Amino acid sequence: MKTRVTKKPKRCLKFEGYIFLPNEKSTKGDLRYHASRTAGRLIVYDEFGHKIDKKDFAFDNVGKMLDHIETIKKKIILKRTK
Repeated sequence: MKTRVTKKPKRCLKFEGYIFLPNEKSTKGDLRYHASRTAGRLIVYDEFGHKIDKKDFAFDNVGKMLDHIETIKKKIILKRTK
């Protein structure tokens, strides 16, 4: 799933999130890791569909993911309201 690159802004912040889950062949250590954390990756796009960060943001729990989205949102709003 990839966002479209557009010329007309959509006035929204788009993001894709991937949460890693264990599979059938996971060991006991893997299952303990996934029970204690919700690890994943986050890709954030601007209103034109371009990536904001060069690398995907890695997170250990959903709270850190939401905090990263809020930080990017604040930066965009403060940049527009000089």
